[in-house]
Amino acid sequence: ALNVPVGLAADSVGRKPLLVGGALLNAAGHAASALAPDATSFAAARFVAGAGSAAYLGTAQVYLSDVAKPSQRGRVLGLNHAALLVGVSVGPVLGGFGAELSVRAPFYAVAGLGLLSAVHAFRALEETKPATTPQKKEQKETGRLRDVLADAPFASAALAHATTFALRQGGRNLLLALVASQTFGYTPLQLGQLFGAMAMADLLGVGPASWLSDKIDDKRYVVCGSLVGSAAA
Repeated sequence: ALNVPVGLAADSVGRKPLLVGGALLNAAGHAASALAPDATSFAAARFVAGAGSAAYLGTAQVYLSDVAKPSQRGRVLGLNHAALLVGVSVGPVLGGFGAELSVRAPFYAVAGLGLLSAVHAFRALEETKPATTPQKKEQKETGRLRDVLADAPFASAALAHATTFALRQGGRNLLLALVASQTFGYTPLQLGQLFGAMAMADLLGVGPASWLSDKIDDKRYVVCGSLVGSAAA
């Protein structure tokens, strides 16, 4: 829900403030999650962490698109996704080990990593927001969001992405965890290993898919990928 505001903010205030601020907000949300005394405060902390994650991850995609050459953009974004999948592969396994000791430990660990990300973004990254002249700013402000949403190819791609994400988050991440724990008695460690294995399977396909996206400039590539993903689900 915050991705559209994040995109608008990246175009107005720049990329670097959102990368730094998003990482800090995510770290604060995870630290608050570890300290939450009840379900209500835990849910509020998770909202804060999610807002920070949306700001950081959404802006990171924009930043990479700024610095990547058009002919290499697919592979650059693919490498970014691969890095996310490595984290998703290793994170649940490590989190499962940590949860065996304390359910709060993984939240503290992620908070520390978020703080390191904020420091790195502040010290190492340059601002890539294009300079805007008054004339360009006026053209940009006029119906920019409306024009994007009215673009049929973009709307179709956004719908496909939304359904895929909903299937992954609601079906795979939530329902699978419930079934595995309640029906098959999986422990936190076993759940971590399960989700790590699934992320590794995703990781194996990132390289070929990124290479093909730079070579095939055709909507059939997206359609075929969506159909394969739907069939596998």
